[in-house]
Amino acid sequence: MTDAQHADVLVQTGPEDVAHKRRENMDNPDEMQCYWTVSGTPRKTGRGGAMLFSDGESVWGTATITEVEDGKIWFRPIRTADGLSFDLPIDPPTRGFAYITEEMVE
Repeated sequence: MTDAQHADVLVQTGPEDVAHKRRENMDNPDEMQCYWTVSGTPRKTGRGGAMLFSDGESVWGTATITEVEDGKIWFRPIRTADGLSFDLPIDPPTRGFAYITEEMVE
């Protein structure tokens, strides 16, 4: 969780499905933002929260949330989660996203 106490979020998608949102595939990743389409306005997360990308078995990528709005979670380009090795705190959703709260990882 971030200092602002925004919940992190978990999405399920394979690396190949979001190749265009991955940092290593961009010419100017520091100038880019990407978004994940959601239903409604995410209320528990926000700027500085983390997005974890899972293939259903492990986390393969991470990104930092920059803002949320109705229908979208905006984030910095996805970085490969090299060196990260942990069990998924919750089952990844098959659609949309799921919040990861402090209680889930304790």
